[in-house]
Amino acid sequence: MVHQSACLLLLTCLPGFYGNTTELLRTTADPTYGPSSVVLSGVDVVTLGILYSFQCSASCYPACQFTWTWGNVTSQGPELSLQLTQLQANQNLTCTAVNPVTKTAATAQKMLQTAAGPSNVQIRGPGFLTTGVASNFTCSAECYPSCNYTWRVDFDGVTFSTIEGNPVSIVPPPSTLSGSLTCKAKNSLSHLYISTTLPLQVAYGPASIVMNGVDVVTLGILYSFQCSASCYPACQFTWTWGNVTSQGPELSLQLTQLQANQNLTCTAVNPVTKTAATAQKMLQTAAGPSNVQIRGPGFLTTGVASNFTCSAECYPSCNYTWRVDFDGVTFSTAEGNPVSIVPPPSTLSGSLTCKAKNSLSHLYISTTLPLQVAYGPASVVMNGVDVVTLGILYSFQCSASCYPACQFTWTWGNVTSQGPELSLQLTQLQANQNLTCTAVNPVTKTAATAQKMLQTAAGPSNVQIRGPGFLTTGVASNFTCSAECYPSCNYTWRVDFDGVTFSTVEGNPVSIVPPPSTLSGSLTCKAKNSLSHLYISTTLPLQVASANRSLATRPEETSAVLLLAFIIPASFTL
Repeated sequence: MVHQSACLLLLTCLPGFYGNTTELLRTTADPTYGPSSVVLSGVDVVTLGILYSFQCSASCYPACQFTWTWGNVTSQGPELSLQLTQLQANQNLTCTAVNPVTKTAATAQKMLQTAAGPSNVQIRGPGFLTTGVASNFTCSAECYPSCNYTWRVDFDGVTFSTIEGNPVSIVPPPSTLSGSLTCKAKNSLSHLYISTTLPLQVAYGPASIVMNGVDVVTLGILYSFQCSASCYPACQFTWTWGNVTSQGPELSLQLTQLQANQNLTCTAVNPVTKTAATAQKMLQTAAGPSNVQIRGPGFLTTGVASNFTCSAECYPSCNYTWRVDFDGVTFSTAEGNPVSIVPPPSTLSGSLTCKAKNSLSHLYISTTLPLQVAYGPASVVMNGVDVVTLGILYSFQCSASCYPACQFTWTWGNVTSQGPELSLQLTQLQANQNLTCTAVNPVTKTAATAQKMLQTAAGPSNVQIRGPGFLTTGVASNFTCSAECYPSCNYTWRVDFDGVTFSTVEGNPVSIVPPPSTLSGSLTCKAKNSLSHLYISTTLPLQVASANRSLATRPEETSAVLLLAFIIPASFTL
């Protein structure tokens, strides 16, 4: 014990040494007292699973010792913590305070009652409400000794009513779509409570039922129809059309054969209220258009009318619309069947479009026919030589600006041929005469011609050079060239000495004088036909004899002299 003078000196004392401030003034000679004024603090009802705290106090010196007793529960200290795991009978909780010096005791008591819950609160009732119709709901919870129930009903965010008891009956007011129902379960002993809330949906409809889709169905085409209604919960839909029935908000319909006109009906049913509403539309059936075709001439003629007819398969009927385009520009449009077309001048091509439209469904398809305007022949042109030589194959071509493609005929004397090309090879000379190409348009039968005068020639052939076998330096030697030509040949010579061209000469014969120091050369004769200008040539080797050389002293040259005595055959170049 701290002496009083020590406390006064230090101005403080350690807490816990005295029960109250009065004891701070006591001395070691003060007598003990108590316990008195024993007080027990805490709840009167304990609920399973909840931790409770109880406190016991007494006026006592020195400080009392406390003992708790509750059934088979005992505990020491001024505070008791109590948590029940199972229900027990109601009984007194006792706190005993004992003075540790005098051993004097005093008690305080309170009757403790035990409770359980509420827990597992649930609301049972219908999933949907109906305006103006009562619906019953029951609330349940686990409570001991019992539960009391209080309800709150909210519609459209506003509290509609509060009710006590169980079960409860609810009648939704008009125009209400949704709400909530709250049940509060309260333990009748402990007054503890919990609550749960159930969303409320008010069934309504069907209203504003609408059917979407076409009024005319065409064979072979898949159509979709939609039915909708203002409805909660979602309406169930049934479709009826003749012997066709289907479930769901959408109907797919594809006809394979024509049927009589009749109503398509959609019935919407609210699955809760069983209220029904219907929507209808008269469905008409059609077929086509299909297999659209244009019939008419393959070619048009400028300034001449041509008739065209359009046909298609339709039920009940088809209407026809035409569009004529020439050179990429719309020329005219017309309705009806058939149609007459007159191409404007200078038109080469166009197109004719027929649109066949079903008179009931207004569905349409179209087909386009290319138009070609026949023209020509114009600008007839003949290509080929003007002179034909015996034995040579010649090709002539004839062309014309013409549509459709012209047909060509060739005439030359007693020769005739068909086609744009003529192959001609003469085996004997003929008189000069015109070669004619006639171009004919197969549509308009218009004809145009082109001509050229063909002359005939022969050769040159069998060209030969005649002259001496050896030349002598500084001495003139004469050579003659001959060839077979019709009508005549012209001759050109070229003389080469030691690999260099010495001279060229025209005419026949020709005289050659070898220059000094020349040993060898060549003489070429080119024979050219004076009409066809075709030519061939032959070359003769030349050997030049020197004055100081002789055959006797140069035996190695004997064979060359004998060899050059032969005439060289001609070689031909065209």
